[in-house]
Amino acid sequence: MPCNHLGPIEVMQLAEERLRNEGTPEGSWDGLVYGFGEDVTGSQWTSVYTEIERRGDSWVVTKIDRMTTPIDAALEGLTRRPSRAS
Repeated sequence: MPCNHLGPIEVMQLAEERLRNEGTPEGSWDGLVYGFGEDVTGSQWTSVYTEIERRGDSWVVTKIDRMTTPIDAALEGLTRRPSRAS
């Protein structure tokens, strides 16, 4: 059954697009964390939150939360999250 929300690949693409549009050099992406939250319909879940982190030359999915409550406004859409300490 296909998902009715953005998946990790789409979140990675959105993050890269934003970073490029902001003029952030790719070499400085290491350690950046982005999240994407959205409400969904037609599912047992009310909302989904996906978080990714740049590690070296790759994005890594660090969190996928499926919730039965609407997404918190602070997590809605693509948001830059605090970087994790190495």
